[in-house]
Amino acid sequence: MFTACRNAFRLFSRALLEIATVDPAQVPLGPRYAPDDPTFPNPWKGLIDRSTGVYYYWNPEKNVTQYEKPASLTPPILVGIPDSEERC
Repeated sequence: MFTACRNAFRLFSRALLEIATVDPAQVPLGPRYAPDDPTFPNPWKGLIDRSTGVYYYWNPEKNVTQYEKPASLTPPILVGIPDSEERC
């Protein structure tokens, strides 16, 4: 048991040392893009804040950011719903 704990501590210590010695020049800068979402109105993009992991939205044409999901400009088209005259 003692040997297993000692080995785990060594691995943990090495991992901490690697984290502490990361060159800041190697850390990527700029926005981290979220996967494309077809429900966003054009030209909005989803982004993830690198320091907090918070999801936010960006309109590159107006250079505007916001935390609320942008509203779609057109309502979704409902398929397969009969007209009110055909309902029972």
